Amino acid sequence: MSTAPTSQSNYKLAKVPTLAWYKLTLNVDWGSPADVKQDFRNASILKDGRVVFNIAGNKYRMGRVSVWLNGVN
Repeated sequence: MSTAPTSQSNYKLAKVPTLAWYKLTLNVDWGSPADVKQDFRNASILKDGRVVFNIAGNKYRMGRVSVWLNGVN
């Protein structure tokens, strides 16, 4: 019998760290990729301006999140 976590239990495990990330980013005003990296040193800045955030020590990844940086095209 498998004891692998179900998608429902994975959701529950991801909820707390994802909400913590959300609260941290809710009112930020990043002006450059360096500002993002200052707050989230493990974030990956992609060429098209998107950022991939590592959630819970890279256990989860917030992918395809658009971050509009002031003054950065």
